[in-house]
Formats: sequence, structure tokens, C-alpha cells
Amino acid sequence: MICYIITFIKIARVITQDRDGPLIMVLPKYIALKPYMNAQQLSHFSNKLLTLKESAFCQIHNEQKSFAEHTERSDKTGRAQDEEETRIARRIVEQEIKKLHEIDAALKRIHNGDYGYCLISGEPIGIAQLLIHPTTEYCTTVKTTM
Repeated sequence: MICYIITFIKIARVITQDRDGPLIMVLPKYIALKPYMNAQQLSHFSNKLLTLKESAFCQIHNEQKSFAEHTERSDKTGRAQDEEETRIARRIVEQEIKKLHEIDAALKRIHNGDYGYCLISGEPIGIAQLLIHPTTEYCTTVKTTM
């Protein structure tokens, strides 16, 4: 795949040559011409995401370990409590798996060079927002209209 950037006064066109012909995307000019984040900032966010990923793996491992340590109780109250604890633990694992997918997507965006840009509008999300939630995919303007 070959990618060309052609700049105009207010917009930039990205033309990607594919097997099916050219695919033209119109992006705001500042995205194509000027980097939004420097290498040090991208490295910081990459490290932060990797730390979050490791934390999610640890949480999943701890919950799975609690499944293995689970003992059967003979009374109804004990069984009901065990079922509730198992349900909560499974929900935690589901949330952590979802978080892992978001982290992997953010790491992929860093690798592709489009981390920090809104997936819909193409505008910068903002460093402050990324510091709070590093897997953010949308800018505040788009998020409020969703």
C-alpha cells in the first residue's frame, strides 16, 4: 500500500493506492503537516498503556485464581454467596478483557501514528484528556454528540 499526502490551503488529502484503486480521505491540514505529539509524549503514553495492560492481566489472573480456590458450601446461604461472588468475579474478568482490547487498540494507534486524534473528526483529543483516559478514541466534541 502506497500513501501520498497532498496539501492544499485548508485541508490535506491522503491518497492511498490499494488493489481496488485510490482511496481518498480528507483530513484537517494540521494533522497531515505537523505532528501532534512528540516521541517523548508517545513513549510516555505507550508506557502508561503497557502498565495498564499488565495491571489488567494481573487482575484477570487473580480472579481466575479465586475461581480455582472456590470451595463448595453445603448450606443454601453459602451457595448463594458463592454464586454471587462468582458472578461478580466473572463480570470483573469481562471488564478487564474489554479494557485489554481498548489498550491494544490504543497501542496500535500509537504504532500507526494516529494516536491522540479523534477517530471520527480527526481533531486532536487533547493531552489532558489522554492523561486521564489514555484509551480515549474520540474528542470531547464528538463524544458529546454521540
